[in-house]
Amino acid sequence: MAEQSTQESLIHDTDDQVVALAPHGGEMEPHTDDQAIVMADSMDACSAWTFRAYAAETSAYDEFHETSTEITPDGYQLLRKVGDGFEYGVAFHGYKYSGVYVGGTLDRERRERLAERIETETGLEATVARRGDELWADYGGTHRRNLLNRLAAETLQLEQGELAREGHAESIAITVADFVEDL
Repeated sequence: MAEQSTQESLIHDTDDQVVALAPHGGEMEPHTDDQAIVMADSMDACSAWTFRAYAAETSAYDEFHETSTEITPDGYQLLRKVGDGFEYGVAFHGYKYSGVYVGGTLDRERRERLAERIETETGLEATVARRGDELWADYGGTHRRNLLNRLAAETLQLEQGELAREGHAESIAITVADFVEDL
């Protein structure tokens, strides 16, 4: 069995206007870390920060997962270097439901356009977060203490089921990168 470990990675230029995050990569929410890197590599001015965790005898999720409202730069050496003031931010997450749930502070009309693009590209259902829906409180991504919302003015939080992350991670990341570049 593999050893327990954690790893941060950072792609960053102080002039970047977009940040992509994957705070639960590795075995916690598999492939989300890859998505943040793909998005940064697909854009001209996009930083990316990822945190990956692997556990030897327990669940990496149980051992290392912190909610996005609990994460602070103080606990992560490379995250301290990211700073704030980004125009746009995207966080890639995994969740237990199917499809893709598109939340964040970006207005609903633009999130609906992104959901349509994701559905067209992947054939998966993409649902737009709405205040008061059954997933909003846990997955809406609008809380002011959410890490992403502390770093960027307008945000997208993507919660993705296993099929989305296993079979469509790269295409979703590229679709999101193209969408953000069009904003």
